[in-house]
Amino acid sequence: MKWKFKNLQPENILEHSKKLKTSYFFSNILLSRDIETVEEIERFFHPADTKLYDPFLLLDMDKSVKKIHSLINSEKKLLIFGDYDVDGVTSTSLLYQFFSKFSKNISYYIPNRETEGYGLSKIGIDYASENNISLIITCDCGISSVDEIDYATSKNIETIVTDHHQPDNVLPNAYSIVNPKRKNDKSLNKDLAGVGVAYKLISAYCQKYDIPQKEADEFLYFVALGTSADIVKMRDENRVLTFRGVQQINESNIGVGLAELIKVCNFKNEDINVTKIVFNIAPRLNASGRLMSADNSVNLLITDDVRFAREEADTLNELNIKRRSIQDEVLESALFQIQEKYGNEIPKIIILSSDKWHPGVVGIVSSKIKEEYYRPNFLISFRDGLGKGSGRSIRKFNLYDSLANSKKYLEGFGGHFFAAGLGIKKENINNFDLSISKYANENITNDDLEKSLFIDAEARIEDINSTLLKFVEKMRPYGPGNMRPVFCMIKVRPYKARILKDKHLKFIVKSDKYSLNCIGWSMADKFEMVMSPDNEIDIAFVVEINEWNNVKNIQLVIKDIKKWRENGNEN
Repeated sequence: MKWKFKNLQPENILEHSKKLKTSYFFSNILLSRDIETVEEIERFFHPADTKLYDPFLLLDMDKSVKKIHSLINSEKKLLIFGDYDVDGVTSTSLLYQFFSKFSKNISYYIPNRETEGYGLSKIGIDYASENNISLIITCDCGISSVDEIDYATSKNIETIVTDHHQPDNVLPNAYSIVNPKRKNDKSLNKDLAGVGVAYKLISAYCQKYDIPQKEADEFLYFVALGTSADIVKMRDENRVLTFRGVQQINESNIGVGLAELIKVCNFKNEDINVTKIVFNIAPRLNASGRLMSADNSVNLLITDDVRFAREEADTLNELNIKRRSIQDEVLESALFQIQEKYGNEIPKIIILSSDKWHPGVVGIVSSKIKEEYYRPNFLISFRDGLGKGSGRSIRKFNLYDSLANSKKYLEGFGGHFFAAGLGIKKENINNFDLSISKYANENITNDDLEKSLFIDAEARIEDINSTLLKFVEKMRPYGPGNMRPVFCMIKVRPYKARILKDKHLKFIVKSDKYSLNCIGWSMADKFEMVMSPDNEIDIAFVVEINEWNNVKNIQLVIKDIKKWRENGNEN
Protein backbone atom coordinates (compact mmCIF):
# COMPACT_ATOMS: atom_id res chain seq x y z
CA MET A 1 0.00 0.00 0.00
CA LYS A 2 1.01 3.57 -0.62
CA TRP A 3 0.94 5.66 2.55
CA LYS A 4 -0.56 9.11 2.10
CA PHE A 5 -0.25 12.04 4.47
CA LYS A 6 -2.02 15.38 4.59
CA ASN A 7 0.44 18.01 3.39
CA LEU A 8 0.72 19.88 6.70
CA GLN A 9 3.46 22.33 7.59
CA PRO A 10 4.95 21.92 11.11
CA GLU A 11 4.58 25.65 11.81
CA ASN A 12 0.85 25.48 11.01
CA ILE A 13 0.39 22.52 13.35
CA LEU A 14 2.25 24.38 16.09
CA GLU A 15 0.16 27.52 15.57
CA HIS A 16 -3.05 25.44 15.72
CA SER A 17 -1.80 23.75 18.90
CA LYS A 18 -1.06 27.05 20.64
CA LYS A 19 -4.28 28.71 19.54
CA LEU A 20 -6.54 25.85 20.66
CA LYS A 21 -4.41 24.85 23.67
CA THR A 22 -4.03 21.26 22.61
CA SER A 23 -1.01 19.04 22.03
CA TYR A 24 0.97 19.17 18.81
CA PHE A 25 0.06 15.52 18.19
CA PHE A 26 -3.69 16.12 18.61
CA SER A 27 -3.54 19.22 16.41
CA ASN A 28 -1.87 17.12 13.74
CA ILE A 29 -4.76 14.63 13.90
CA LEU A 30 -7.41 17.37 13.71
CA LEU A 31 -5.77 19.24 10.85
CA SER A 32 -5.35 16.02 8.88
CA ARG A 33 -9.20 15.94 8.86
CA ASP A 34 -9.62 19.65 8.07
CA ILE A 35 -10.93 20.42 11.55
CA GLU A 36 -9.38 23.81 12.09
CA THR A 37 -11.54 26.36 13.92
CA VAL A 38 -13.01 26.37 17.41
CA GLU A 39 -16.47 26.18 15.88
CA GLU A 40 -15.53 23.11 13.80
CA ILE A 41 -14.05 21.41 16.84
CA GLU A 42 -17.15 22.15 18.92
CA ARG A 43 -19.41 20.73 16.22
CA PHE A 44 -17.19 17.67 15.78
CA PHE A 45 -16.74 16.77 19.44
CA HIS A 46 -20.23 17.71 20.66
CA PRO A 47 -22.66 16.17 18.15
CA ALA A 48 -25.33 15.84 20.86
CA ASP A 49 -25.53 19.65 21.07
CA THR A 50 -25.07 20.49 17.40
CA LYS A 51 -27.96 22.20 15.65
CA LEU A 52 -29.19 20.48 12.49
CA TYR A 53 -29.75 22.28 9.21
CA ASP A 54 -33.19 23.63 8.33
CA PRO A 55 -35.10 20.84 6.52
CA PHE A 56 -36.92 23.43 4.40
CA LEU A 57 -33.68 24.17 2.56
CA LEU A 58 -34.42 20.97 0.63
CA LEU A 59 -36.16 21.72 -2.63
CA ASP A 60 -39.90 20.85 -2.65
CA MET A 61 -39.98 20.21 1.10
CA ASP A 62 -42.67 22.78 1.85
CA LYS A 63 -45.08 21.57 -0.80
CA SER A 64 -44.41 17.95 0.21
CA VAL A 65 -45.40 18.38 3.85
CA LYS A 66 -48.43 20.45 2.86
CA LYS A 67 -49.60 17.70 0.51
CA ILE A 68 -49.12 15.00 3.16
CA HIS A 69 -50.96 17.09 5.77
CA SER A 70 -53.84 17.74 3.40
CA LEU A 71 -54.14 14.06 2.55
CA ILE A 72 -54.05 12.98 6.20
CA ASN A 73 -56.77 15.49 7.08
CA SER A 74 -58.95 14.24 4.21
CA GLU A 75 -58.57 10.66 5.54
CA LYS A 76 -57.34 9.42 2.19
CA LYS A 77 -54.90 6.52 1.99
CA LEU A 78 -51.14 6.98 1.89
CA LEU A 79 -48.59 4.32 0.91
CA ILE A 80 -44.91 4.36 1.92
CA PHE A 81 -42.93 2.72 -0.90
CA GLY A 82 -39.43 1.70 0.17
CA ASP A 83 -36.43 -0.34 -0.90
CA TYR A 84 -35.30 -3.77 0.28
CA ASP A 85 -31.91 -2.81 1.73
CA VAL A 86 -31.31 -1.49 5.26
CA ASP A 87 -31.51 2.16 4.18
CA GLY A 88 -34.84 1.49 2.48
CA VAL A 89 -36.19 -0.68 5.29
CA THR A 90 -35.34 1.90 7.97
CA SER A 91 -36.71 4.75 5.83
CA THR A 92 -39.95 2.85 5.39
CA SER A 93 -40.20 2.02 9.08
CA LEU A 94 -39.50 5.61 10.10
CA LEU A 95 -42.13 7.16 7.81
CA TYR A 96 -44.70 4.47 8.63
CA GLN A 97 -44.21 4.80 12.39
CA PHE A 98 -44.30 8.60 12.34
CA PHE A 99 -47.30 9.19 10.06
CA SER A 100 -49.27 6.39 11.73
CA LYS A 101 -49.44 8.71 14.73
CA PHE A 102 -51.72 10.98 12.74
CA SER A 103 -53.65 8.61 10.48
CA LYS A 104 -54.91 5.04 10.42
CA ASN A 105 -54.73 5.07 6.62
CA ILE A 106 -50.97 4.52 6.34
CA SER A 107 -49.52 1.37 4.80
CA TYR A 108 -46.20 0.36 3.32
CA TYR A 109 -44.88 -1.63 0.37
CA ILE A 110 -41.44 -3.10 -0.34
CA PRO A 111 -40.85 -4.54 -3.85
CA ASN A 112 -39.67 -8.11 -4.32
CA ARG A 113 -36.05 -8.10 -5.47
CA GLU A 114 -36.44 -10.96 -7.96
CA THR A 115 -39.86 -10.24 -9.48
CA GLU A 116 -39.90 -6.43 -9.35
CA GLY A 117 -36.32 -5.29 -8.96
CA TYR A 118 -35.15 -2.03 -7.45
CA GLY A 119 -37.33 1.04 -7.12
CA LEU A 120 -40.91 2.00 -7.75
CA SER A 121 -42.54 -0.84 -9.70
CA LYS A 122 -45.68 -1.17 -11.77
CA ILE A 123 -46.62 -4.21 -9.69
CA GLY A 124 -46.42 -2.03 -6.59
CA ILE A 125 -48.45 0.71 -8.26
CA ASP A 126 -51.11 -1.83 -9.21
CA TYR A 127 -51.18 -2.88 -5.56
CA ALA A 128 -51.67 0.76 -4.58
CA SER A 129 -54.48 1.18 -7.12
CA GLU A 130 -56.28 -1.96 -5.94
CA ASN A 131 -56.13 -0.64 -2.38
CA ASN A 132 -57.41 2.86 -3.24
CA ILE A 133 -54.15 4.63 -2.40
CA SER A 134 -54.23 8.35 -3.17
CA LEU A 135 -50.59 9.21 -2.51
CA ILE A 136 -47.34 7.24 -2.68
CA ILE A 137 -44.30 8.51 -0.80
CA THR A 138 -41.14 6.80 -2.01
CA CYS A 139 -38.12 6.52 0.26
CA ASP A 140 -34.59 5.60 -0.81
CA CYS A 141 -35.89 5.20 -4.37
CA GLY A 142 -37.96 6.91 -7.06
CA ILE A 143 -35.56 9.44 -8.54
CA SER A 144 -35.12 7.37 -11.71
CA SER A 145 -38.71 6.05 -11.90
CA VAL A 146 -39.86 8.23 -14.81
CA ASP A 147 -42.11 5.66 -16.52
CA GLU A 148 -43.42 4.23 -13.27
CA ILE A 149 -44.52 7.62 -11.92
CA ASP A 150 -46.28 8.34 -15.22
CA TYR A 151 -48.00 4.98 -14.77
CA ALA A 152 -49.06 5.95 -11.23
CA THR A 153 -50.46 9.22 -12.57
CA SER A 154 -52.52 7.27 -15.11
CA LYS A 155 -54.00 5.40 -12.13
CA ASN A 156 -54.88 8.73 -10.43
CA ILE A 157 -52.19 8.24 -7.78
CA GLU A 158 -49.97 11.17 -6.83
CA THR A 159 -46.35 10.64 -5.83
CA ILE A 160 -43.86 12.35 -3.56
CA VAL A 161 -40.31 11.15 -4.15
CA THR A 162 -37.81 11.18 -1.27
CA ASP A 163 -34.46 9.83 -2.37
CA HIS A 164 -30.72 10.46 -2.17
CA HIS A 165 -29.46 8.74 -5.33
CA GLN A 166 -27.99 10.70 -8.22
CA PRO A 167 -30.73 12.17 -10.47
CA ASP A 168 -30.56 11.72 -14.21
CA ASN A 169 -31.02 14.64 -16.58
CA VAL A 170 -34.75 13.89 -16.81
CA LEU A 171 -36.65 13.89 -13.53
CA PRO A 172 -39.88 11.95 -12.99
CA ASN A 173 -43.09 13.94 -13.22
CA ALA A 174 -43.94 13.53 -9.52
CA TYR A 175 -45.96 15.95 -7.42
CA SER A 176 -42.73 16.79 -5.59
CA ILE A 177 -39.17 15.48 -5.32
CA VAL A 178 -37.08 15.82 -2.17
CA ASN A 179 -33.49 14.90 -2.96
CA PRO A 180 -30.41 16.84 -1.81
CA LYS A 181 -28.61 15.99 -5.04
CA ARG A 182 -31.15 17.82 -7.21
CA LYS A 183 -29.91 20.72 -9.28
CA ASN A 184 -30.63 24.04 -7.52
CA ASP A 185 -31.27 22.32 -4.19
CA LYS A 186 -30.06 24.64 -1.42
CA SER A 187 -29.67 22.11 1.40
CA LEU A 188 -26.27 22.05 3.11
CA ASN A 189 -25.83 18.28 3.40
CA LYS A 190 -25.65 16.58 0.00
CA ASP A 191 -24.61 13.24 1.49
CA LEU A 192 -27.74 12.25 3.40
CA ALA A 193 -28.73 8.59 3.26
CA GLY A 194 -32.27 7.77 2.17
CA VAL A 195 -33.31 7.50 5.80
CA GLY A 196 -31.71 10.89 6.45
CA VAL A 197 -33.94 12.45 3.78
CA ALA A 198 -36.95 10.68 5.31
CA TYR A 199 -36.03 12.09 8.72
CA LYS A 200 -35.80 15.57 7.21
CA LEU A 201 -39.33 15.11 5.88
CA ILE A 202 -40.85 14.26 9.27
CA SER A 203 -38.77 16.95 10.96
CA ALA A 204 -40.17 19.51 8.52
CA TYR A 205 -43.68 18.17 9.17
CA CYS A 206 -43.21 18.75 12.90
CA GLN A 207 -41.86 22.24 12.31
CA LYS A 208 -44.65 23.18 9.90
CA TYR A 209 -47.53 21.99 12.08
CA ASP A 210 -46.24 22.81 15.58
CA ILE A 211 -45.62 19.19 16.55
CA PRO A 212 -42.91 18.69 19.20
CA GLN A 213 -39.61 17.73 17.56
CA LYS A 214 -39.32 14.79 19.94
CA GLU A 215 -42.10 13.09 17.94
CA ALA A 216 -39.62 12.81 15.05
CA ASP A 217 -36.49 12.38 17.14
CA GLU A 218 -37.72 9.23 18.86
CA PHE A 219 -36.90 7.43 15.58
CA LEU A 220 -33.29 8.59 15.28
CA TYR A 221 -32.12 5.02 15.87
CA PHE A 222 -33.61 4.19 12.45
CA VAL A 223 -31.49 7.01 11.00
CA ALA A 224 -28.36 5.62 12.65
CA LEU A 225 -29.02 2.13 11.26
CA GLY A 226 -29.69 3.25 7.70
CA THR A 227 -26.93 5.87 7.55
CA SER A 228 -24.32 3.45 8.90
CA ALA A 229 -25.40 0.56 6.67
CA ASP A 230 -25.50 2.66 3.48
CA ILE A 231 -21.85 3.69 3.93
CA VAL A 232 -22.49 7.39 3.22
CA LYS A 233 -20.03 10.02 4.45
CA MET A 234 -19.88 10.08 8.24
CA ARG A 235 -19.25 13.80 8.36
CA ASP A 236 -21.21 16.85 9.39
CA GLU A 237 -24.95 16.24 9.82
CA ASN A 238 -24.75 12.50 9.07
CA ARG A 239 -22.37 12.06 11.96
CA VAL A 240 -24.62 14.10 14.26
CA LEU A 241 -27.70 12.05 13.38
CA THR A 242 -25.81 8.76 13.72
CA PHE A 243 -24.31 9.78 17.06
CA ARG A 244 -27.75 10.58 18.47
CA GLY A 245 -29.29 7.43 17.05
CA VAL A 246 -26.55 5.19 18.45
CA GLN A 247 -26.96 6.97 21.77
CA GLN A 248 -30.68 6.04 21.71
CA ILE A 249 -29.76 2.41 21.09
CA ASN A 250 -27.23 2.37 23.90
CA GLU A 251 -29.78 3.92 26.26
CA SER A 252 -32.40 1.32 25.17
CA ASN A 253 -34.77 3.99 23.81
CA ILE A 254 -35.71 1.77 20.88
CA GLY A 255 -38.49 -0.49 19.65
CA VAL A 256 -38.78 -4.07 20.84
CA GLY A 257 -37.92 -5.38 17.37
CA LEU A 258 -34.45 -3.87 17.25
CA ALA A 259 -33.92 -4.84 20.89
CA GLU A 260 -34.61 -8.50 20.04
CA LEU A 261 -32.36 -8.36 16.98
CA ILE A 262 -29.52 -7.03 19.12
CA LYS A 263 -30.01 -9.98 21.47
CA VAL A 264 -29.80 -12.39 18.52
CA CYS A 265 -26.45 -10.79 17.66
CA ASN A 266 -25.33 -11.60 21.22
CA PHE A 267 -24.81 -7.93 22.02
CA LYS A 268 -26.11 -5.67 24.72
CA ASN A 269 -27.73 -2.38 23.73
CA GLU A 270 -25.06 -0.35 25.49
CA ASP A 271 -22.32 -1.96 23.41
CA ILE A 272 -23.58 -0.88 19.98
CA ASN A 273 -21.46 1.22 17.63
CA VAL A 274 -21.30 1.78 13.86
CA THR A 275 -18.99 -1.20 13.32
CA LYS A 276 -21.46 -3.56 14.99
CA ILE A 277 -24.31 -2.08 12.98
CA VAL A 278 -22.46 -2.54 9.68
CA PHE A 279 -21.11 -6.04 10.30
CA ASN A 280 -23.74 -7.62 12.55
CA ILE A 281 -27.11 -5.87 12.63
CA ALA A 282 -27.30 -4.66 9.01
CA PRO A 283 -26.56 -8.06 7.40
CA ARG A 284 -29.47 -9.59 9.32
CA LEU A 285 -31.83 -6.78 8.32
CA ASN A 286 -30.63 -7.15 4.73
CA ALA A 287 -30.98 -10.93 4.66
CA SER A 288 -34.76 -11.01 4.23
CA GLY A 289 -34.70 -8.64 1.26
CA ARG A 290 -31.88 -10.60 -0.35
CA LEU A 291 -33.47 -14.03 -0.09
CA MET A 292 -37.20 -13.55 0.56
CA SER A 293 -39.14 -10.38 1.32
CA ALA A 294 -37.92 -7.33 3.18
CA ASP A 295 -41.36 -7.21 4.80
CA ASN A 296 -39.87 -9.40 7.53
CA SER A 297 -37.40 -6.68 8.44
CA VAL A 298 -39.97 -3.87 8.39
CA ASN A 299 -42.40 -5.96 10.43
CA LEU A 300 -39.66 -6.53 12.99
CA LEU A 301 -38.76 -2.84 13.25
CA ILE A 302 -42.33 -1.54 13.61
CA THR A 303 -43.81 -4.17 15.93
CA ASP A 304 -44.58 -3.61 19.62
CA ASP A 305 -45.18 -7.32 20.22
CA VAL A 306 -42.17 -8.83 22.00
CA ARG A 307 -43.07 -12.42 21.15
CA PHE A 308 -43.51 -11.62 17.45
CA ALA A 309 -40.26 -9.61 17.49
CA ARG A 310 -38.36 -12.56 18.92
CA GLU A 311 -39.69 -14.86 16.19
CA GLU A 312 -38.85 -12.40 13.42
CA ALA A 313 -35.36 -11.79 14.82
CA ASP A 314 -34.71 -15.55 14.84
CA THR A 315 -35.99 -15.77 11.25
CA LEU A 316 -33.64 -13.01 10.11
CA ASN A 317 -30.75 -14.68 11.87
CA GLU A 318 -31.46 -17.98 10.07
CA LEU A 319 -31.81 -16.20 6.74
CA ASN A 320 -28.47 -14.49 7.31
CA ILE A 321 -26.77 -17.84 7.86
CA LYS A 322 -28.28 -19.08 4.61
CA ARG A 323 -27.25 -15.87 2.86
CA ARG A 324 -23.62 -16.35 3.90
CA SER A 325 -23.61 -19.85 2.43
CA ILE A 326 -25.05 -18.65 -0.89
CA GLN A 327 -22.65 -15.70 -0.91
CA ASP A 328 -19.63 -17.98 -0.45
CA GLU A 329 -20.71 -20.09 -3.43
CA VAL A 330 -21.15 -17.03 -5.66
CA LEU A 331 -17.80 -15.59 -4.55
CA GLU A 332 -16.02 -18.84 -5.36
CA SER A 333 -17.68 -18.90 -8.79
CA ALA A 334 -16.82 -15.24 -9.44
CA LEU A 335 -13.16 -15.71 -8.51
CA PHE A 336 -12.95 -18.72 -10.83
CA GLN A 337 -14.55 -16.71 -13.64
CA ILE A 338 -12.01 -13.90 -13.18
CA GLN A 339 -9.13 -16.32 -13.70
CA GLU A 340 -10.88 -17.97 -16.62
CA LYS A 341 -11.81 -14.69 -18.32
CA TYR A 342 -8.77 -12.53 -17.55
CA GLY A 343 -5.96 -14.80 -16.39
CA ASN A 344 -3.19 -12.69 -14.89
CA GLU A 345 -4.08 -9.61 -16.96
CA ILE A 346 -6.75 -8.07 -14.72
CA PRO A 347 -8.33 -5.09 -16.54
CA LYS A 348 -9.18 -1.73 -15.03
CA ILE A 349 -12.81 -2.76 -14.57
CA ILE A 350 -14.13 -6.29 -14.00
CA ILE A 351 -17.43 -7.38 -15.56
CA LEU A 352 -18.81 -10.78 -14.54
CA SER A 353 -22.14 -12.49 -15.16
CA SER A 354 -23.90 -15.81 -14.64
CA ASP A 355 -27.29 -17.49 -14.92
CA LYS A 356 -26.58 -19.36 -11.67
CA TRP A 357 -25.93 -16.51 -9.23
CA HIS A 358 -28.54 -15.45 -6.71
CA PRO A 359 -29.31 -11.76 -7.43
CA GLY A 360 -29.63 -11.02 -3.72
CA VAL A 361 -25.93 -11.46 -2.98
CA VAL A 362 -24.17 -10.02 -6.03
CA GLY A 363 -23.72 -6.65 -4.30
CA ILE A 364 -21.90 -8.19 -1.34
CA VAL A 365 -19.72 -10.31 -3.61
CA SER A 366 -18.95 -7.24 -5.71
CA SER A 367 -17.62 -5.55 -2.56
CA LYS A 368 -15.37 -8.52 -1.87
CA ILE A 369 -14.09 -8.57 -5.46
CA LYS A 370 -13.24 -4.88 -5.14
CA GLU A 371 -11.29 -5.51 -1.94
CA GLU A 372 -9.46 -8.50 -3.41
CA TYR A 373 -8.41 -6.89 -6.71
CA TYR A 374 -8.93 -3.19 -5.97
CA ARG A 375 -10.85 -2.75 -9.20
CA PRO A 376 -14.31 -1.33 -9.89
CA ASN A 377 -16.56 -4.19 -10.93
CA PHE A 378 -20.07 -5.30 -11.78
CA LEU A 379 -21.61 -8.69 -11.09
CA ILE A 380 -24.74 -9.48 -13.09
CA SER A 381 -27.23 -12.24 -12.36
CA PHE A 382 -29.36 -13.33 -15.33
CA ARG A 383 -32.86 -14.81 -15.19
CA ASP A 384 -34.74 -15.57 -18.41
CA GLY A 385 -32.53 -13.25 -20.44
CA LEU A 386 -32.79 -10.26 -18.11
CA GLY A 387 -29.88 -9.37 -15.84
CA LYS A 388 -29.79 -7.50 -12.57
CA GLY A 389 -26.37 -6.26 -11.64
CA SER A 390 -24.64 -4.56 -8.76
CA GLY A 391 -21.28 -2.82 -8.71
CA ARG A 392 -18.75 -1.31 -6.31
CA SER A 393 -15.97 1.13 -7.06
CA ILE A 394 -12.61 2.45 -5.91
CA ARG A 395 -11.78 5.91 -4.63
CA LYS A 396 -11.06 7.57 -7.99
CA PHE A 397 -13.78 6.11 -10.25
CA ASN A 398 -17.40 7.30 -10.40
CA LEU A 399 -19.54 4.22 -10.97
CA TYR A 400 -22.75 6.15 -11.64
CA ASP A 401 -21.09 8.22 -14.38
CA SER A 402 -19.70 5.07 -15.97
CA LEU A 403 -23.21 3.62 -16.25
CA ALA A 404 -24.61 6.87 -17.58
CA ASN A 405 -21.98 6.73 -20.33
CA SER A 406 -23.15 3.21 -21.33
CA LYS A 407 -26.87 3.61 -20.66
CA LYS A 408 -27.93 2.83 -24.24
CA TYR A 409 -27.15 -0.82 -23.47
CA LEU A 410 -29.09 -0.83 -20.20
CA GLU A 411 -32.72 -1.26 -19.22
CA GLY A 412 -32.16 1.00 -16.23
CA PHE A 413 -29.54 2.06 -13.71
CA GLY A 414 -29.04 4.11 -10.57
CA GLY A 415 -26.80 4.62 -7.59
CA HIS A 416 -23.83 6.62 -6.31
CA PHE A 417 -20.16 7.28 -6.92
CA PHE A 418 -19.10 4.08 -5.13
CA ALA A 419 -22.11 1.76 -5.55
CA ALA A 420 -24.61 1.32 -8.34
CA GLY A 421 -27.11 -1.10 -9.82
CA LEU A 422 -28.30 -1.87 -13.32
CA GLY A 423 -30.74 -3.83 -15.43
CA ILE A 424 -29.63 -5.31 -18.76
CA LYS A 425 -30.78 -7.74 -21.44
CA LYS A 426 -28.44 -10.64 -22.02
CA GLU A 427 -28.09 -9.77 -25.68
CA ASN A 428 -26.46 -6.45 -24.70
CA ILE A 429 -23.88 -7.76 -22.23
CA ASN A 430 -20.96 -7.88 -24.70
CA ASN A 431 -21.55 -4.34 -25.96
CA PHE A 432 -21.93 -3.10 -22.38
CA ASP A 433 -18.68 -4.82 -21.40
CA LEU A 434 -16.82 -3.18 -24.30
CA SER A 435 -18.36 0.23 -23.68
CA ILE A 436 -17.75 0.44 -19.95
CA SER A 437 -14.26 -1.06 -20.29
CA LYS A 438 -13.37 1.66 -22.79
CA TYR A 439 -14.70 4.30 -20.39
CA ALA A 440 -12.69 2.80 -17.51
CA ASN A 441 -9.49 2.69 -19.56
CA GLU A 442 -9.93 6.38 -20.35
CA ASN A 443 -10.76 7.43 -16.77
CA ILE A 444 -8.63 5.23 -14.52
CA THR A 445 -4.87 5.65 -14.25
CA ASN A 446 -2.47 2.99 -13.02
CA ASP A 447 -1.88 5.09 -9.90
CA ASP A 448 -5.63 4.99 -9.19
CA LEU A 449 -5.39 1.20 -8.93
CA GLU A 450 -2.79 1.30 -6.19
CA LYS A 451 -4.25 0.82 -2.72
CA SER A 452 -3.65 3.78 -0.46
CA LEU A 453 -3.57 4.08 3.30
CA PHE A 454 -4.25 7.54 4.70
CA ILE A 455 -2.17 8.33 7.78
CA ASP A 456 -3.49 10.87 10.28
CA ALA A 457 -0.19 11.47 12.06
CA GLU A 458 3.24 10.06 12.81
CA ALA A 459 3.44 8.88 16.43
CA ARG A 460 6.06 7.96 18.97
CA ILE A 461 5.58 5.04 21.31
CA GLU A 462 5.16 7.57 24.15
CA ASP A 463 2.17 9.14 22.32
CA ILE A 464 0.13 5.94 22.56
CA ASN A 465 -1.56 6.18 25.95
CA SER A 466 -4.93 6.40 27.69
CA THR A 467 -5.23 10.11 26.84
CA LEU A 468 -4.97 9.30 23.14
CA LEU A 469 -7.54 6.52 23.53
CA LYS A 470 -10.03 8.93 25.10
CA PHE A 471 -9.38 11.44 22.30
CA VAL A 472 -9.87 8.79 19.61
CA GLU A 473 -13.03 7.54 21.31
CA LYS A 474 -14.52 11.04 21.12
CA MET A 475 -14.03 10.96 17.35
CA ARG A 476 -16.75 8.33 16.97
CA PRO A 477 -18.94 7.53 15.12
CA TYR A 478 -16.57 6.40 12.39
CA GLY A 479 -17.35 5.92 8.74
CA PRO A 480 -16.37 7.21 5.28
CA GLY A 481 -14.93 10.70 5.67
CA ASN A 482 -14.27 10.06 9.35
CA MET A 483 -12.55 6.70 9.54
CA ARG A 484 -10.83 5.44 12.68
CA PRO A 485 -7.53 7.38 12.95
CA VAL A 486 -4.52 5.61 11.46
CA PHE A 487 -1.07 6.38 12.81
CA CYS A 488 2.43 5.37 11.82
CA MET A 489 5.73 4.85 13.57
CA ILE A 490 8.98 5.15 11.69
CA LYS A 491 12.12 3.11 12.35
CA VAL A 492 11.00 0.89 15.21
CA ARG A 493 12.36 -2.52 16.16
CA PRO A 494 10.12 -5.60 16.55
CA TYR A 495 10.51 -8.03 19.45
CA LYS A 496 9.11 -11.46 20.37
CA ALA A 497 7.43 -12.00 17.01
CA ARG A 498 5.30 -15.10 16.56
CA ILE A 499 2.51 -16.44 14.38
CA LEU A 500 -0.90 -17.21 15.84
CA LYS A 501 -3.23 -19.84 14.37
CA ASP A 502 -1.03 -20.09 11.26
CA LYS A 503 -2.14 -16.71 9.91
CA HIS A 504 -1.99 -13.85 12.45
CA LEU A 505 1.14 -11.91 13.39
CA LYS A 506 1.95 -10.83 16.94
CA PHE A 507 4.97 -8.85 18.12
CA ILE A 508 6.06 -6.02 20.43
CA VAL A 509 7.55 -2.58 19.78
CA LYS A 510 9.24 -0.73 22.61
CA SER A 511 11.25 2.27 23.66
CA ASP A 512 13.38 2.75 26.78
CA LYS A 513 10.32 3.21 28.98
CA TYR A 514 7.34 1.74 27.12
CA SER A 515 6.34 -1.34 25.15
CA LEU A 516 3.23 -2.00 23.09
CA ASN A 517 1.64 -5.20 21.83
CA CYS A 518 0.99 -5.36 18.08
CA ILE A 519 -1.40 -7.68 16.22
CA GLY A 520 -1.55 -8.05 12.46
CA TRP A 521 -4.63 -9.99 11.44
CA SER A 522 -3.96 -12.36 8.52
CA MET A 523 -0.45 -10.90 8.14
CA ALA A 524 1.65 -14.04 8.73
CA ASP A 525 3.28 -13.42 5.35
CA LYS A 526 5.04 -10.40 6.92
CA PHE A 527 6.76 -12.52 9.59
CA GLU A 528 10.19 -12.25 8.00
CA MET A 529 10.10 -8.47 8.42
CA VAL A 530 9.50 -8.69 12.18
CA MET A 531 11.30 -11.89 13.13
CA SER A 532 14.40 -10.13 14.45
CA PRO A 533 15.00 -6.97 16.54
CA ASP A 534 17.81 -6.21 14.11
CA ASN A 535 15.15 -5.33 11.53
CA GLU A 536 14.10 -1.69 11.48
CA ILE A 537 10.56 -1.23 10.24
CA ASP A 538 7.79 1.32 9.72
CA ILE A 539 4.31 0.37 10.89
CA ALA A 540 0.86 1.81 10.22
CA PHE A 541 -1.81 1.01 12.79
CA VAL A 542 -4.97 1.88 14.66
CA VAL A 543 -5.18 1.90 18.44
CA GLU A 544 -7.60 -0.15 20.51
CA ILE A 545 -8.07 -1.75 23.92
CA ASN A 546 -7.51 -5.50 24.10
CA GLU A 547 -9.14 -7.29 27.01
CA TRP A 548 -7.88 -10.74 28.03
CA ASN A 549 -8.68 -12.51 31.30
CA ASN A 550 -10.25 -9.27 32.59
CA VAL A 551 -6.99 -7.38 31.98
CA LYS A 552 -7.12 -4.41 29.59
CA ASN A 553 -4.10 -3.26 27.59
CA ILE A 554 -3.50 -0.90 24.72
CA GLN A 555 -2.91 -2.76 21.46
CA LEU A 556 -1.80 -1.64 18.01
CA VAL A 557 -3.78 -3.24 15.21
CA ILE A 558 -1.34 -3.27 12.30
CA LYS A 559 -2.56 -2.10 8.91
CA ASP A 560 0.74 -2.29 7.04
CA ILE A 561 4.46 -2.94 7.60
CA LYS A 562 7.35 -1.62 5.55
CA LYS A 563 11.11 -1.95 5.79
CA TRP A 564 12.71 1.27 6.94
CA ARG A 565 15.03 2.76 4.36
CA GLU A 566 18.13 4.47 5.70
CA ASN A 567 18.16 7.04 2.91
CA GLY A 568 14.55 8.03 3.32
CA ASN A 569 11.36 6.13 3.56
CA GLU A 570 9.57 5.98 0.22
CA ASN A 571 5.95 5.49 1.23
